[in-house]
Amino acid sequence: VESGSAGLKICKVAEGSAELYLNTSDKTAEWDICAADVILNEAGGRICDLDGEVIPFNKENPVNLNGFVVSNGNGLSSIFKFLEENKI
Repeated sequence: VESGSAGLKICKVAEGSAELYLNTSDKTAEWDICAADVILNEAGGRICDLDGEVIPFNKENPVNLNGFVVSNGNGLSSIFKFLEENKI
């Protein structure tokens, strides 16, 4: 669903109008997701890179080189199983 920036898409998950946002691109940076990450975490959701690692902020290179997965907190293990099985 087209809804603008990465931050807006993350907030869709936080508000409950979406369950998942998968970004496999390396075209986003910290500033694209940091504020929405706080909102998502407060809503009980989670954002991590495609390896399942927490995305650190204030890195030397601010680009999210390993994409990210945004979840409402449910079924995250199923999402990573799907990504692994499909080599995404």
